[in-house]
Amino acid sequence: MYKILREGNPKRTYAHVLPELGKLAPLNTHYLQHWLAIIESNINPQLSTILIGLAESSLLPATWLAQHLHFKPKLCLSTRYSHQQTCIHFKEPHSHGPNHSLPINTQQYYQQAIIIEDEITTGQTLYNLIQALKPQVEQFIIFTLADFRQSHTQSTSLAKLTDTVKLLLKPETTIKTMTIKSRQAIYSIGECLPPALHYYHSIDEQSYFRHITRSPWQVDQNIIKTKIHLGQDTENIHHYFYNPDALNNLDKIDIFCYPPTLAIANQLEHWLQTHYPRPNQLITHIHCYEAF
Repeated sequence: MYKILREGNPKRTYAHVLPELGKLAPLNTHYLQHWLAIIESNINPQLSTILIGLAESSLLPATWLAQHLHFKPKLCLSTRYSHQQTCIHFKEPHSHGPNHSLPINTQQYYQQAIIIEDEITTGQTLYNLIQALKPQVEQFIIFTLADFRQSHTQSTSLAKLTDTVKLLLKPETTIKTMTIKSRQAIYSIGECLPPALHYYHSIDEQSYFRHITRSPWQVDQNIIKTKIHLGQDTENIHHYFYNPDALNNLDKIDIFCYPPTLAIANQLEHWLQTHYPRPNQLITHIHCYEAF
């Protein structure tokens, strides 16, 4: 995990990011395969299970894990956009986008919930989520890349849940790099991870995969060397493309988005075509999915 500076968020100066999850570098599924083994060794597959990913950083690992876990949990992803389905609502107080909705059948009961989180700072977000889910979930297991609660005031009851928090990425963990041989690339815009990862899985997970994000981070010339602003979505949220790689080895690019970020997808397609070294030879296609 790398520590980087946020922009425009007085409540949170720094973020901790794993570049290999697609936002700062191409996706490396060797990390996800390692986490898959950890999760399957720490849960009871016989229990009815819901797997939850939080917008935006946890959506990719949660979706990929749900696709690959042997017991096939019910996947449920939070969103920061308005939603037509029945939802529960909770807040991420320190975030640039604090309001979350979780589309869930409030009449369905689960014996356990697996929550995937990129980092825990104070634990307040998870506490808010767990409180909202308590009427329909018996027990919770939280898997996170980093737990920083020891360096913050532990003011919530989540501080007592030590036994239910499992680390997915320990300092001594060594993950091999991923060799990408395919000449095809997949770009996912914002929250549009499920269809993008479904397509990625259908082509044997051999393609270059990048995630365009709304996370506002500063260029530091170390972890973040380049930042491309791709405009705003229908709710005036800015989106960014970090550390774009050379396009020389690509022939075809598929871009996945939801309707609120279609303008971002169009802008990305224009940028890719403009910066491709062989004019008019790059094949691009935008897949816009109506449903969240």
